This record gives sequence, C-alpha cells and structure tokens, in this order.
Amino acid sequence: MKVLSIVVPLLAIVIGGINTFKPSLWLKIPHVGFIPWAIGGGEMPPFFFFDAWKPETFGTWIKNGDVVAASGAKMGTHWLLYTCHMIRTKGTDNPPWEDVNLNTPWPSTRHFPDQKWERQQERMNSTILKDGTALKDKWDHPSYPFRVFKSHEMPLKEGGLPAECLPIREFPKVKWLVMFRPGRDVINSFYTFFTSHTDELKNTWGGFPPNYQKHSEVIDDLVPGGKLYSLFFGYVRAWWPWRHEPNVLMLHYNNYKKDHRGTVKRISEFIEYPLTDKELDKVAEMVTFEKMKARNDLFRAVLWDHPNEIAFMKTEKQGGEFFKTGKAGAGKFVMNAELEASWQAAMDAEISDPELARFIDHGGEFS
Repeated sequence: MKVLSIVVPLLAIVIGGINTFKPSLWLKIPHVGFIPWAIGGGEMPPFFFFDAWKPETFGTWIKNGDVVAASGAKMGTHWLLYTCHMIRTKGTDNPPWEDVNLNTPWPSTRHFPDQKWERQQERMNSTILKDGTALKDKWDHPSYPFRVFKSHEMPLKEGGLPAECLPIREFPKVKWLVMFRPGRDVINSFYTFFTSHTDELKNTWGGFPPNYQKHSEVIDDLVPGGKLYSLFFGYVRAWWPWRHEPNVLMLHYNNYKKDHRGTVKRISEFIEYPLTDKELDKVAEMVTFEKMKARNDLFRAVLWDHPNEIAFMKTEKQGGEFFKTGKAGAGKFVMNAELEASWQAAMDAEISDPELARFIDHGGEFS
C-alpha cells in the first residue's frame, strides 16, 4: 500500500505532464497509443488539425475562384476532387493526375505528429518530391484556371466543434462543394475503409485507425459520444443551414449516381468553368467509378512531407479496398434488425428536420 501511495501520484504527474507538454508521445505506443491520446483530449482522428482554415490564416494561401471539396467522410470526397481536376483539364488529364494529395491537397491533415500548419504551408510551395519534381506544380500548375483543396470540415461557428472552422461568408469568392450520402452507406464504407490504411500510417499515429470487427462498432463511433461524431451527424447538421449560400453547392451522392453527366455540368457551371458538350462527355466518362477504380493507385493520398513519403491508403494489389462497388444503397444489405434499430434511433434523436432526414437518406431536391 505504501508503494502504491507513491507510485499512483507519480504516475498521475507523468500522465498529466505528457498531456500538457507532449501529448504526441502517446502515439509512440504501438497499436493503442491513440487511445490515451484521445482520452487526454487529443483531436480525433489524431492526424486532423484545423489551423489552415482560420480566417486570419486562410487568406494567406487561398485565391478567389479556388474550389474546396468539403464533402463528408466516405461521402464521395475523392469523387468530387477528381471531378474538379477533370473539369479544369477538360478531361484530358494534362497536366496529369498523379495522386489525390499531390493534385488536390488536404490542408487539414498532419503528415507526422506535431507538424504545424506553418511548416505545411511553406512545404507546399518548396517541396521537391523524391522523383525530383516540384510539389507546387502538381496542385498549383500555371495552366490551372483554379486550384482544388480537400476538406471534411464544417462552416465556421463561434463556440462550435473544432472542425466547425470553414470561413464561408468571409471568403465569398471561394467555391465550396458539399456532398451528403445515406448513413447506412457511410457505415458500410467505413467498415472496410480502415483496413485499407497502410501499416506505415497506423504506426505513425499510435495504431489509428483500428480495424472494425463488426458494423455496430462503426455506429458507436458515428453516433453522439462517438469519436467520429463530427464526420457524419456533426457534418450534416452543420452544413444544412448553408445550402442556399451563393458560394456553396450542396450535392448528394445518389443524385450524382443517377445523373452523372448532369452533375458534372452542374459542378462546372457552379465553379464558373463551363464545358462544351464534347468536353462534358469526356469528363463524365473519365469520372465514372470504373475509370477511377482502374486508377486506384493514384488515390493513395501520399503524405509528401512525411520523412518516408508514406501513403494513407493501400492499393488493391496491397490488399486495399478503397474503391468497393460505388453503388448507392449498398449499406442497407449489412443492416440487420438490431443495427437498423440502433441507427434509426440515432437518426431520430439527431435529425429533427424531416426534410434534412429525407435528403440524407434519399437525395433528390431540397427547398
């Protein structure tokens, strides 16, 4: 007992010191380091940070006419990014698409623990990749009529969640693309998504993300109190009131699947870069699921500032399953009665607006 009376306070001091001065030390613990990181108040996912979007920071790197694909996680983000790239190259892939993180950067993600936004901003403009080419020429090529950036965040809200940080009205000439997807399909996509992350990435972030063993674990993470709440319920609730903003285009995954060409046309007109009928046909062909799946090795999300230039995702040859079927409605086939009741209870509790609930689950138009 005497030993415990000494050890326990010392342990508390050590833990408190780590949480205060160097919380990233937790991430050095293999497989489970992200757990004490999260308990200590670390952002989840642990590689997220939001400094780039602060109004006083955002203005130092954004340009009028730039496009931010701010889709929800597993709601078609890479589809939107690739679509925008194909629109700006008119379906020619010239300059070429080389990787989602090279051509359409993700300012919200750290490439390694303790990385600061100031470093990432500088490195976006100065990095020479291992093949000898300049990173800046991938995302800021002189021929591009606009640049494209990735985001999973939500509109700026004073006192809101950390991820509620996007300065929509403060920058009215920046274009924001938003995409919703039915929750059941998001659950289904998340279930295999984490298994497709590379071992190198998981080792960098203390074992995050862990592989899901059953679909109920995904639901537990997405519902209120879950560590990924902001990626679904937080996201749709925060964005819905902004659907009529002139610089916001709110889309739905199912609508894109149903009207492929029409959605490409709508996006191109919104970002003020209209295409001829021939160009529109070419872009619509390039951004089909089949075409993208055939190029899955170009969607690995390379972390170009990581010391080893690692990637987020495995290719299919490496056992990854980032591109599954791309179908709308596939999630309903994995929801047994218990899972369905659990998810519907969360929907009923979190989504009080019946029009929003309908739009989430079915798409279509909104008022």
